[in-house]
Order: sequence, then structure tokens, then C-alpha cells
Amino acid sequence: MLRVAARALSVSTTRRSVDPVQAIFLNKIREYKTRSETEGIVDGGAAFAQESADIQERLARTYGGGNMDAFPEINFTAPDLHQDSIDGERTIDIVVA
Repeated sequence: MLRVAARALSVSTTRRSVDPVQAIFLNKIREYKTRSETEGIVDGGAAFAQESADIQERLARTYGGGNMDAFPEINFTAPDLHQDSIDGERTIDIVVA
């Protein structure tokens, strides 16, 4: 019985201890998360913002403007599959005897 209690005690203490490198890594991830929520792009700087604006302007000129931050709305219409012929097309009836 004493072995079981000692084993449980030793396992629980090892689970609580965190590797120092892992702790630093987790702290950096948490810091990055809080900075990205407040600043947007972390460590982007003015050069990154200018380059991003230039790219968006170039794309707007190339593809006709519009809202470049939103996905375009696409509407598809179903073709009429019950039509007899295309407008202006002549049909020929072939009779095989």
C-alpha cells in the first residue's frame, strides 16, 4: 500500500513540473496572442503596412476594385434543360424508312 501511495505522489509531482524551455515557449505564444489582438500584424512595421497597401492597390487596379477584404458573392443560374432548340438555330427532322 505504501508503494502505491509513493508512486501516485511521484507521478503527480512530475506532471506539475514544467520544462523551462517549454515554459518560455508557452509564454512567448501567449505574448504573441495578446500582441496580435491589439496590434494586428506583430512586428510588421511601417514597411510591411506600406507594402501591403501597395499590393492591395495593384490588385484593385488589376481586377476592377471592390472590397478586397471580402469574398466575392457568386450567383449561378441553372440552365434551362427543357428547351427544344437554341434561339436562331434551325432544326432538321430526319426520317429513316
